[in-house]
Amino acid sequence: MIIILILCNIKNGIKNIEAHFKNKGIKKEIIAAGATCCVHDKFTLAQLKDVKAKHPEAKIISHPECLPEVCANSDFVGSTAGMLKFVKESDAKTFAIFSEWGLINMLEAQNPEKTFLPCGRICASMKRNNLDNIELTLQNLESLDGISINNNIAQKAEQIGRAHV
Repeated sequence: MIIILILCNIKNGIKNIEAHFKNKGIKKEIIAAGATCCVHDKFTLAQLKDVKAKHPEAKIISHPECLPEVCANSDFVGSTAGMLKFVKESDAKTFAIFSEWGLINMLEAQNPEKTFLPCGRICASMKRNNLDNIELTLQNLESLDGISINNNIAQKAEQIGRAHV
């Protein structure tokens, strides 16, 4: 048995990784924190099917943090960089993007001859990240209190980690 330890806080990403390994016949164990993305978790199979019905010519592309059933019914599943490359290299002219809204802005700028259907959602957390805030944080690291983890959780994480090394 191959054991893979992945520390990830995105439950849907882990489900899609598990499905990928299962399809390849790879036995694995994945340990995940179990959180979901507030943007990608909201896309549904019903929404995808509705887009396909209204726009059969559209290529459906989604981020791997979307629900497994959304990914399974997409024409392409990939990271932001992967989606940018897929659209650029595709002969298709219409795309439905199941990811954060900011990606659509980049795609439109890089591919003005192509059409992008408005499926995206805005991630408020991502919009707070900018170079000024990163610089301010780096300049004030000493003033940050750090991260507190409950002792029970820390002990369980340590046990799991040691068991899989």
